[in-house]
Amino acid sequence: MSSTGKSKKLSQRTGYLLSRVTASMQLGFDRGLKVFGVTRSQWNVMAAMNGKDVETAADVAKMLGLDATAVTRLIDRLEDKGLVKRMPDATDRRVNRLGLTEEGQNLFPLLREEADKSNDRVFGALSGSEEEHLKELLTKILNHMSSS
Repeated sequence: MSSTGKSKKLSQRTGYLLSRVTASMQLGFDRGLKVFGVTRSQWNVMAAMNGKDVETAADVAKMLGLDATAVTRLIDRLEDKGLVKRMPDATDRRVNRLGLTEEGQNLFPLLREEADKSNDRVFGALSGSEEEHLKELLTKILNHMSSS
């Protein structure tokens, strides 16, 4: 059940706390990725592409909740860096399939390791069951927001 927060100080509001945790996590992760020359947004695209059902820019956009234009720009940058390649679809010439280049495949495990370190820094204060519970709660909130 949600409280209106009329008497809550800013530091006691759930949204404020989520925002602070997110900002801190993103800042730390950005610093870790900088040495690899990849941004957090570019990492998200590469990580999404690692999924089984993500083969096109439209798939990436849907998975990340971004518009297709933003994803196309991110893919362009990753392609310029030699990390991602576009391959024509065998049955639909309007569609390009996405894949990591050899360089992208070699870099991906290092980026995933940095993502894991970032997660550990942020969620290391929680037990495994607490982290699982937090993920369940956040998923519930996301599902509620997307159905509204």
